[in-house]
Amino acid sequence: MRRWIRRAEARRQGGSRGPTLLLRLFWLIPAAPIAGQTTKYQPGDNPAWSDPAFDDSAWKSLKAEEDIEIPITAGGFVWVRGRFVAPSAAEPLSVCATGYIAQVWVNGRLLTERGKFPPHWEARAADAYGPLCTPIPPGWIAPGQAVLLAKRVWYQQAALSATRTADVGNIELKNSELAKAERGRDRALGRAQTVFDLGQGVIQLLFGIFLILFWRRTRSEVDILLFGQLLIVWALFPVVQASRWLPIVSASAYRVANLTVSLWFGQAIALFACEVLGLRRWRIAICLAFLLGSLALFPLAVAAERSWLVEIVNLGPPLEAILLLALTGIGCRRIWRERFSQAITISLTLLFASGWLPYAGMPFSIHIIGFRMIVDRIFFWIFAVCMSWFLLIRAWGAWKAERARDTEFRAAREVQASLLKVADAPGFRIDAAYVPASEVGGDFYQFLPADDGSLLVVVGDVSGKGLEAAMLVAVMVGALGDLASRSPAQVLGHLNQVVMGKTRGGFVTCGAALFRSGGTVQIANAGHIPPYMEGRELELVPGPPLGIIADVLYESTTLSSGAGAITFFSDGVVEATNGSGELLGFDRLAGLSVKPAREIAKEAELWGQEDDITVVQVAYA
Repeated sequence: MRRWIRRAEARRQGGSRGPTLLLRLFWLIPAAPIAGQTTKYQPGDNPAWSDPAFDDSAWKSLKAEEDIEIPITAGGFVWVRGRFVAPSAAEPLSVCATGYIAQVWVNGRLLTERGKFPPHWEARAADAYGPLCTPIPPGWIAPGQAVLLAKRVWYQQAALSATRTADVGNIELKNSELAKAERGRDRALGRAQTVFDLGQGVIQLLFGIFLILFWRRTRSEVDILLFGQLLIVWALFPVVQASRWLPIVSASAYRVANLTVSLWFGQAIALFACEVLGLRRWRIAICLAFLLGSLALFPLAVAAERSWLVEIVNLGPPLEAILLLALTGIGCRRIWRERFSQAITISLTLLFASGWLPYAGMPFSIHIIGFRMIVDRIFFWIFAVCMSWFLLIRAWGAWKAERARDTEFRAAREVQASLLKVADAPGFRIDAAYVPASEVGGDFYQFLPADDGSLLVVVGDVSGKGLEAAMLVAVMVGALGDLASRSPAQVLGHLNQVVMGKTRGGFVTCGAALFRSGGTVQIANAGHIPPYMEGRELELVPGPPLGIIADVLYESTTLSSGAGAITFFSDGVVEATNGSGELLGFDRLAGLSVKPAREIAKEAELWGQEDDITVVQVAYA
């Protein structure tokens, strides 16, 4: 199982090694190594192993692109030896060997070294990619002479594991001119590949920013925001990959950055998957797990001969396989059991399934017009385009529907504003203030003067808010246009019959007052807050709200207004709540009732509006 996973991970890390046929034709002649015997390797460290006379017959043969296991007893050291025969004609030769911390010997003489060995090891990230080709000084090798090439390499060991798996690479003898040309080609291809990868990253970054801005503009589903964040994190991979070419970037810092971005990407795709697959309750746990994991990686940049970082690298493939299996199974289950968002779920499931390609023995990367493309990233590009198109189309439709609703609300607000007007009533002083809690509200008031000098005032509150409440307000106002009697009790009885069966389980509180020219006022109440006069609540005969009991008889109370104003309120004034959860309440309402209507409404709004606020004041002029 471990060897199977390592082979898959080798394909993941290296892909198809060596130039493609197209690149070979482009660069004409590859630098072929000079033929030699089988290369051998041995974990451990012994300076005598550089000696050509040393007997390495017991060593194991090293196959191309083979991962070997380095036991803990070897201390991370591996030696590789290869025997060659120099060409019969004199020509400049070079030794090419991989390893970011390595020493190379030619016939027992130290030729070159790269990086610093323990206890204070140091390496550059760029040295881990591509062979180190060093020319052999003149006089070291005679034409036709047998040549022993030896390489000593060191790898950071795992903190707990007894072995470390690594691809130590071969050691080769090549013509110097061809090796130099091949190295130049590799560098040029590396730079072109980096530019190509950075170009993809820029596209991903811009598109992720576009999705986030689109989400902020439309306030659509949160999956667009999560997908935009996913694309932005995905765009960091090419940046990290390009940083390895900088001479100041160490190998451990590069690995920490790469693993950190991988964790962020895993968190982003897990959060998006939870949103799409209906696993929202797991989002907090996922965020905490990935956050703690990413924070734990930063101290791993400290150089040490044994590191937890290697343990994470070793555990990466099996953990990834388990995650892919779980997410693929969840996606298939949702496709099977639900029909909601099948397109988005199928595409996400295919993305998870594509991650199994390396474990199924398929190539991890392919070359397209000379550039290396990782297979699962190709799948992710297809997934990203399809997913973005699906999300944008859905969000655009939702945004247009929201705009249509806004248009309906604006029209309803205009209609409601035309209904809630203060009438010109000679002999009376009228003041009214209305502050809806949403675009349109359920509070209403009407002033109906008559030829005999009287004024009928109706103030009400429809339970609920929004367009439905506003429509019932229109019904109530319309019903006041065909009154058979102006008696407050009969007005409430008439309105009760009109709204019966139209409240959809709600109700309407209402108060009606008839101000006569002689200074007397008749008031009837249907579950509404009693009005106030001169800072005190008026005592009225209570009645049930409208729309609950059919054929109910309401009673009126007659009183003398005198010079004082009678103030009507909706429950939005009393129920205003501040940041501490304290209601404005009736005690404060008594003190506010002597102020002008607009000041009372402003006080309630500043206290903390929870519902529609209506204040109506009527006094004799």
